[in-house]
Amino acid sequence: MKYSKSVFILTAVIIVIINANLPVSAETNEEKASRIEKLIKEACPLYLSGIGPDEHTEKIDRAKKELVSLGDEIIPYLIKHVEKGDIQVSPVFSAMIPKGTPELVELLKTHAEPAVRARAASIMGNLRQRKTMDTVDPLILPALTEALYKDKDASVRLEAFLGLSNRSKVDKDILFHALKDENDDVQKAAIYAFPNSLEKEEAIEILHELSKSKNVEIREATGFVFYEYRDFAAIPILIEALSSEREYICGLAENRLEKWFSLRFYGKAPGQTTDHSKIPKMWEKWWQENKDTIDKQYTIIIRPEDTFSGLAYTHYHGFDPKWTQEKRRKAIMSANPGIEPTKLIDGHKLIIPRLENLDPEDY
Repeated sequence: MKYSKSVFILTAVIIVIINANLPVSAETNEEKASRIEKLIKEACPLYLSGIGPDEHTEKIDRAKKELVSLGDEIIPYLIKHVEKGDIQVSPVFSAMIPKGTPELVELLKTHAEPAVRARAASIMGNLRQRKTMDTVDPLILPALTEALYKDKDASVRLEAFLGLSNRSKVDKDILFHALKDENDDVQKAAIYAFPNSLEKEEAIEILHELSKSKNVEIREATGFVFYEYRDFAAIPILIEALSSEREYICGLAENRLEKWFSLRFYGKAPGQTTDHSKIPKMWEKWWQENKDTIDKQYTIIIRPEDTFSGLAYTHYHGFDPKWTQEKRRKAIMSANPGIEPTKLIDGHKLIIPRLENLDPEDY
C-alpha cells in the first residue's frame, strides 16, 4: 500500500504535537521524596542566633503552601521526622490540621520509644499554642489527657501536661492529678500552671503546703508562683533560691526580687557589691529588716542620682491612676520626714510606703 507524501507529513506533525505535550520525564519516587524533604526543610528552618525570620517569610510560606497542597502523601514524611527527633515540623502540622493529627495521636498512644511519644505530645501542645481553642483538632485534648493519666514514662506525662496547660486554663481534675504525679518535673509544671487555673485564695492555700516540701525544686517553684500572685511568702523562698547551684534559678530569683522592689544589690553604688556571692546575704539582711513591715512599707538604699520624683516613678510605675506622679512623690516624702528633696545622701536608707495602705486624697 502506498501513502502519499502529505499523509507522512501530517503524521509527523501529529507526533510532534503529542510529544510536545508530554513531560520530558516523569518524577521518580526518589525525586519526589527529595522534593518533599527539601520543602520540609524550607518550611521549618532552624534560625541562627541574631537572624530573624522576616527575610525568609515568603520562602517559608511558599514551602508550607506547596506541602499542604500535596495533602496526605506528606504525612508519612512528617511522622518520620518526629520519629527521628525533629519537632521543627510542628508548623507544617499546624498548617495541615486536621490532617496529620490522627497519626500523631497514634504515635503518642502506641510507639515503643518514650522519646518519640514525648515528641508527639510536644507537637500537639504546640498545635494548641498556634491555633485558637476553637479550631484545634478535637482529637488532641483527649489524647494528651490519656497520656498524662496512663503513660508510664515521666517525660511523656510531662509533655502531655505542658500541652494541656499551654497558655490556657487547666481543668482542676487534670491539674491536681499532675500535682500528685510521682515525678518532680510534672509536679513543678502543675505548680507553674496555677496562675492560669486557680483563683488566688485557693492557690495560695495550696502553695503554702507545697512550700514545706523537702524537695528544693518544688519549694523554688512555689516561690516563683507566689511571686506571680505578689504574695510575700515568695520573698524568703526567692532569697533561698539566690544560693541555688543552678545559675538560671539564681538569676531568675534575683530578677524577680529586683523587679518587685526596684532594688538592686549588684553594682558599684553605696550599698551594692560586685561580688555576686554576697548578694544572697544582702537580700537576707534586707528581709530581716523589713519582714515585719513589708505589708506597709520597706526600705531601700539611696543611690547616686536618686530623687523623690525618680523613686516615685520607679517604685510605683503603673500603679492606681488615682495616684498621680506628684501624689506618689509626696507619699514618699511624708514617709521620710526631715529628709530634704535636694539633699538625699548616698548610702542612707529611705522608706518606700505601700500605696494600697494610703488614701491619695491625703496628698
